[in-house]
Amino acid sequence: MPSVTLGQVLTEVYSRLDNNTALYPRQDVVDEVNDAIQVINLLTGAIQTRVQMFTGVVNRDPSNPPLTAPQLIYQVTDPIIFPVSMQYEGRELSGMSLDELASQYRSWAIDVSLPGGRPVKDWAPIGLDKFVIHPMDGRGGRSLIVTGVCEPTELVNDADLVPLPNDDVSTIEDLVGSVLPMREGGHIFAAAVAELYTSFTVKMKSKAAWANMKWPQYYEKLIGWKPYTPREAKIPNAS
Repeated sequence: MPSVTLGQVLTEVYSRLDNNTALYPRQDVVDEVNDAIQVINLLTGAIQTRVQMFTGVVNRDPSNPPLTAPQLIYQVTDPIIFPVSMQYEGRELSGMSLDELASQYRSWAIDVSLPGGRPVKDWAPIGLDKFVIHPMDGRGGRSLIVTGVCEPTELVNDADLVPLPNDDVSTIEDLVGSVLPMREGGHIFAAAVAELYTSFTVKMKSKAAWANMKWPQYYEKLIGWKPYTPREAKIPNAS
């Protein structure tokens, strides 16, 4: 992670704002810096953490008698927003899209790994905060180390480190230095920041892989409907 601090970023941003602390109070600028870090992090996946989970079985009928089945769908836990890689029992799983998984394994939704059988070897994301492992673990209680993009820690003090690679710091400055004047409105402000905002969009387009997510067609087969926004990507009765 970089050695640049919030104070250094503020100095650079204010230099683009003619050091006008009256029009742009410090707290407003700090808030915009934190917002910019969140946007860039979601687009690039730069800030990550690891969480341990365990495979399980789902009680399909808690009444008479209790039937169990290997768990198909898992949900990531805080502070992860969405997963990017994972290990099963210390072994790295191969990541693929749900489309790819279903194309390679037509029975992916019912395949089960049992002692002496096919080992768990793949994983695929479902929406933002859910995923499947393939084959399903038929034993349960096995370790899953999930690595995923997490929410940035809010910056408050000048000495706080900006939690992004150095090449993204100037992107933060471009975005913040353009958004604040745009809020003032009018042609003069818009013209003054057009170059900064163009610089930001050019940099972000080069890292747009995270933004090009499309929902797989197998959503409809799996749960009967297909989400069109991240907010809708919540699988009902996933267990």
